[in-house]
Amino acid sequence: MAPRPAAVALAVALLPAPAAAAAAMGVNWGTMMSHPILPSAVVEMLRANGVDRVKLFDADPWTVAALAGSGVQAMLAAPNDQLESLARDPRRARDWVRHNVTANLKAGVDVRYPTDRRSLLPLPE
Repeated sequence: MAPRPAAVALAVALLPAPAAAAAAMGVNWGTMMSHPILPSAVVEMLRANGVDRVKLFDADPWTVAALAGSGVQAMLAAPNDQLESLARDPRRARDWVRHNVTANLKAGVDVRYPTDRRSLLPLPE
C-alpha cells in the first residue's frame, strides 16, 4: 500500500531538528485532507517528536479537544471564509473568541494566540 499524502506530509514535518537549532519546535496542523488522522494520534506524534507548539488552521472541536492537557501550546486560526464577517461585526468576533478560545482554555487547552492564519493576536495576560 502506498503512503498516504497526509501521513507523509505530517511525517516530514515532524523530522527531528538538530539539537542546537532550537529549544522549541512548532508545526502547522491543517485538517483538510483526504484521509484524516485521529487528533489523539497526531498529538501523540507531536509530543513524541518534541513539538510543543502547533498552529491549527481552524478551531475544529474534534481537533482542538485532543490538545487538552497535552502540554502542546495552540494557535487557533479563524477560517478564511469567516474573516470578513468577524472583522465587520464585533459581536460575532466576540462570540467566535468565546466559543473557540475561552471555551477551549476552560477545557484545558493551552491556547496562546488566536490568529487569522497570517497574523498573531496575543492574548492579554
